[in-house]
Amino acid sequence: MVSFIQSLQEPLTALVKFPKLFVPKIVLAIIWGSLLLVIVDLFNKILLNPTNMETVSFVSSQLPSLIALTFIIFLIDVFVNAMYPLMVQDFFEKKQVSLLSSFKIVLQNAFSFLVPIIAAFIISMLLIFPFIFLFSLSIVLQNTSFIVFSLILALVAIFIVSVIFYFVFPVIVLEKKGISGIMRSIRVGKNHFREASFGVIITFVLSVLTAVIASFSGFASIQGMASIALFLLLRLLTAVSASYQIVLNPILYLEYIKGK
Repeated sequence: MVSFIQSLQEPLTALVKFPKLFVPKIVLAIIWGSLLLVIVDLFNKILLNPTNMETVSFVSSQLPSLIALTFIIFLIDVFVNAMYPLMVQDFFEKKQVSLLSSFKIVLQNAFSFLVPIIAAFIISMLLIFPFIFLFSLSIVLQNTSFIVFSLILALVAIFIVSVIFYFVFPVIVLEKKGISGIMRSIRVGKNHFREASFGVIITFVLSVLTAVIASFSGFASIQGMASIALFLLLRLLTAVSASYQIVLNPILYLEYIKGK
């Protein structure tokens, strides 16, 4: 059995040896970033003209298509993420890592892969929702003690749910159990709580660091080509972080659950 430090190095080895693993995440980072820019633009329109009914009406008219677009991008994201366990498995088995081959396999098994993965996502959101609602209520009530308590409760709930669902992608894609793969992934997450916890913590830390770096763009008073360059740089950093996280996930599964 490899050490956990070695497991953390494996994604870097895979990404350096097969740089093509960055490509899907770079494309998705740009797509999500572009959608974010549209959302921020609409939000700013409302903030600048909160009483202008023409502006409010325009923003409202954009919401249905924006929601539909977000859902489509989410489906694409799930599809792409489902490709990574297959590519990482090929990496472990010393085979040629192929984006096209993994794409075809996921496409052929789209229903049996994507439905349970999306169902698992919905279940995890439903489990977390009461704690998020409680935290939102504490902010409305403006009770400091309640805010701190509900925030801690929400963070603990998010952490535990993230851990027990951590291996959803590799379990469902590599074991091909369909809907039953949801319960299987939960059992795997519970039985390997330590490994999944480290994976969740690393994912959380990288996500926070990326978000902090991205937040600096909000303070930058730059325009034109400079702002475009900053946007692309931030998207690239997001893609690198996301690539590492999505490669680490099946690596932990293959090493600690399958013993490869």
